[in-house]
Amino acid sequence: MFATQSKTIDGIDVKVTPFPAGEAIRIQALLLRLVGPAIGRAVGAVDNVIGAAKLGELKIDGNGLAGAIAELADKWPEDQLMEVLKRLLRGVQCVVPDPLEGGRSIAADFGDPKTFDNSLDLVFQGRTMSVYSVVAYVLQVNYPDFFQKVLGTGGLLGGIFSSKKAGSADASSSSGSAGSAASGQS
Repeated sequence: MFATQSKTIDGIDVKVTPFPAGEAIRIQALLLRLVGPAIGRAVGAVDNVIGAAKLGELKIDGNGLAGAIAELADKWPEDQLMEVLKRLLRGVQCVVPDPLEGGRSIAADFGDPKTFDNSLDLVFQGRTMSVYSVVAYVLQVNYPDFFQKVLGTGGLLGGIFSSKKAGSADASSSSGSAGSAASGQS
């Protein structure tokens, strides 16, 4: 069993308890079905992201990226997005500073469906983009094998990104340090 993990994200103290295995597999299947094709289009729309030394060197197919975003919006009506967020955040607890009380903090537990909307408002009102950073952390905690085996240096997509990196001038030094960092995590 994996332990609860903590991290501060955008000023929010986040604690994530991993999903039970059965729920993790069901959520993974749901996410792959909903966002898999759109992620494929988005990755295809951004060429040489990893190898680009400067942001100005990125080659982005605007039509492809817009198509990926449209595809995601099509597959994620508001109500369905909220239901997926409820499932993803179920094992999350957050602590945020109380905006009305200088030094006091407020805790929010997303595990109770009755108080989910209140917790969402408490933590993310005025900073809705932070919810996606927290969701990304939830996914990292729950699917570390996916991130290592698929996106890691020796993984399925990591090899593609490494080959793009090899074409850049300073690729050997940056890919060497990335490889040693990844091997230190195992």
